[in-house]
Amino acid sequence: MIGEIGNFKMKKLLLILLCLPMIGFGQHNIKNIKVNFNNELLEIKYDISSLSSTYFNISLNVYEGKDLIVRKKKKTQNIYGDIGKGIMAGKYKKISWKVLDDNIELVGDNLIFEVSADIIKQRSATNFLLPGRYNYIVSQKKKHLSKSLLFYSALAAGIYYGSVSSTNQQKYNDATKLNEINDYYNKANTSLQLSYLCYGVSGTIMIDNIYRLFKKNKVR
Repeated sequence: MIGEIGNFKMKKLLLILLCLPMIGFGQHNIKNIKVNFNNELLEIKYDISSLSSTYFNISLNVYEGKDLIVRKKKKTQNIYGDIGKGIMAGKYKKISWKVLDDNIELVGDNLIFEVSADIIKQRSATNFLLPGRYNYIVSQKKKHLSKSLLFYSALAAGIYYGSVSSTNQQKYNDATKLNEINDYYNKANTSLQLSYLCYGVSGTIMIDNIYRLFKKNKVR
């Protein structure tokens, strides 16, 4: 009996979606929205009008008149395609939604589908201070987060070894015995070289980050 009731609801929902007018609207950079329902799959097609190197966070809002009834902001098992974080500007974008499998009843006399786009700021202060953050946001690949960790680890290590070098330099200046003079000199020199190495690593990461924030190629 439960299975029959569930099947009846699915058929009812399918009939409603096929018969009711479905209107598509887009905010700001969203153009040419088309909504279709084929083979129990709801498809929302749209274009993002902007620079080709610009990325957006895309969400789908469904209204019944002026009332918001559903909001989708990320990919799931039942909704996929060009939705969620890191969607690049361009034409022929498509969101595919298994509405029936999502247990959502889109019932109403005037269903309106709105595609919303929030631009991901590329050259923000946070992205400059956290190398790899922007690349992670638009690609969702955790490997980019390791750049921030490596940058600040190398910077902290550079400061530490610089301090050790200064301490040994002072001891070298105060030493009177030849073996102590040689020992403190070697320690100060070694620590100083390690400090330069760490600063070099952190500097390379920051330069690479700035370059990536200004370049217009697709993030991978």
